[in-house]
Amino acid sequence: MSGVSTTHNEEGKVAFKGGEYARAIECFSLHLMEMPADATVLANRSFANLKLARPDAAAADATAAIAADPSFVKGHYRLASALVALHRGKEAVAAVDTALALKPSPAVKEQLTELRQQAVVLAASGEEIANASRAADEATTTTDIRMEDVSADGGTSTEQAEESDKMARKRAEAHKEAGNVAYKRGRYDAAVQEYAEAMALDPENATYCCNRAAALLMLEQAQPALLDAQRALALDPTLLKAHSRAFKSLVQLGQLSHARRQLEQAVDRIDGANCSLQSEHALLNECDGLLRNGKNALALDTDIAAREAAHLFSNLANKCPCSVAIACLQMEAILRSRPRQGPPQVLSE
Repeated sequence: MSGVSTTHNEEGKVAFKGGEYARAIECFSLHLMEMPADATVLANRSFANLKLARPDAAAADATAAIAADPSFVKGHYRLASALVALHRGKEAVAAVDTALALKPSPAVKEQLTELRQQAVVLAASGEEIANASRAADEATTTTDIRMEDVSADGGTSTEQAEESDKMARKRAEAHKEAGNVAYKRGRYDAAVQEYAEAMALDPENATYCCNRAAALLMLEQAQPALLDAQRALALDPTLLKAHSRAFKSLVQLGQLSHARRQLEQAVDRIDGANCSLQSEHALLNECDGLLRNGKNALALDTDIAAREAAHLFSNLANKCPCSVAIACLQMEAILRSRPRQGPPQVLSE
């Protein structure tokens, strides 16, 4: 670790302790330009982003920290905290459980346990709509069911349960249609909520997960979008749109090699997928080209080449908005293209 990057990290810590979270993020970002895989600083920047109510950025940093060091407890802790802020209770519970499995210190274990309780409440709240709907259905027929159960052999109760499930699915479809309308109007937050309602009522429907992934992608919430797409694929591995949404999530996260493998899986599992995914292949090739050419330009170490690299990485960052590594490359190129300006001046523009 160079002395400069160490200084940036220490300045970031001081700024964070002073409540200057935006300044802390700037300092941590400068450190990460030199050491993009520093899991500790990624986790610190994740926490600063969370303090500024940027849960998506916090989740992206935490994910990068985990990728850099899968055994880093604080990385999983920061991811769980971000997922709680994003109201993704089930995923937050999983992140906490992963951290607990790594046997943290007693103090950290206590913090994780408290966080898990919050996540469990969030996860449970996702079922409240379905439970309330079923309760309402049952309330309207309670008397009839009781009377019929006296003389029936149990079949009536089964039929009632089937009818309740049928009504729940109808309500789920209504929420899906409302989500589709909101999506078409560009109201992606509302679409996410409607699809969440549908998922709560019919959790085995892969289309609802896939649709919410699409809305989350429009909000550049790539990590939760990826989780939804993967959930859809677990329910239906042949759902082409789910493969596409998982691919686009990975691209937004800057995980291009994983994105390529996602396309390969789709082609292996679904007949004709290669033709249907032509635009995805084109996007991946474009991103690969931007990354390769940007790195080549940056390696030339001249002002002109640095400006070209900055232009290329800027284009790539637009396609991979949730990638910390690409953002660091972009900032490095910008700083090299302006050798007469110091980092604080560049960052302030």
